[in-house]
Amino acid sequence: MTLYETLKAAGAEIDSHESDLYVKHSEEVWKIVKASGQEFVFFTDNIHREQWIEVPFAFDPYWEAKSRV
Repeated sequence: MTLYETLKAAGAEIDSHESDLYVKHSEEVWKIVKASGQEFVFFTDNIHREQWIEVPFAFDPYWEAKSRV
């Protein structure tokens, strides 16, 4: 499974910007992202001041839509 699929199956709160995957930080999410070996950065959202993780190019629906074009 891809990182996106794994996080979705785990019930993680997911968002995106274009191809970048955003996932709300939790201990479980952190372990999954870290184990994936993909690059990531932490950020704090400006509205709720909650910590999220951004994984560049990991939002599968973006790539699925691109492959249909």
